[in-house]
Amino acid sequence: MPDTASNAIWNMLQEFGFGPDSSLMSDVQPGLRFNFGNFTLSASAVLSRWLQPVVLFTGVLTTSRTITEICFEMPRSEMSNELIAAWIVSNLDNAASGGRFNAMREPDWLALGRQHQHLLPWEIARAESAKEAMIYAARDHCTVDRRVLRFSLNALAELLTKSDPADQVTIDFDGRVLSFRCHGVETLMGATGDAWPCQYRVPAESLSKNLPKRLRQSQVEVGIWKTTLEIDRSRFELTLATQPDAA
Repeated sequence: MPDTASNAIWNMLQEFGFGPDSSLMSDVQPGLRFNFGNFTLSASAVLSRWLQPVVLFTGVLTTSRTITEICFEMPRSEMSNELIAAWIVSNLDNAASGGRFNAMREPDWLALGRQHQHLLPWEIARAESAKEAMIYAARDHCTVDRRVLRFSLNALAELLTKSDPADQVTIDFDGRVLSFRCHGVETLMGATGDAWPCQYRVPAESLSKNLPKRLRQSQVEVGIWKTTLEIDRSRFELTLATQPDAA
């Protein structure tokens, strides 16, 4: 790790009001500490258990009813002052009773950190996960009764035994009926959901070899996710998406 990263964090912590503490074991000397009036937070530059350079923050937070050990790490890499503040405040708030750290002497950077929680890596990952879930929920899909789907898949499997491996199966859903069409023969089943704007195609050979044999739920989802057709837990690579009149 470049020394410049450690120095940048050390300089920023000192701008936050952390003062020197030579009693702390630290790769960057001296170690630092911040006195909140009712709690002292120490910062040491050390290696983590995975031998990665980190800033280790420690302290003991006490109230009239609780004693809480504070111990968390922050990577020693280039960060903005907003992210450094957010990282510290997030851990202090999580450890504090009631989910909010109350300092007797409250510096401005506590508010800065709370305003920038969205910069934290785990908050970014959470937001991305939520966004992905919304996109997934909005994908082209429908729901079919398990008994109906099982009967229809058996019929489709029989049809596929008579197909050439190079044939394509067209999948379509008009808001009421889900259809699988190959060589002009359709396997139809009632389904619920919003009509799909496109028809999709999957190689007959792929479907014939991998149609699901067990269906987990009483209502089974059939849908499109990115470049695959999903039938319950089974996945099939799409070859084409077309407008309904082009199929």
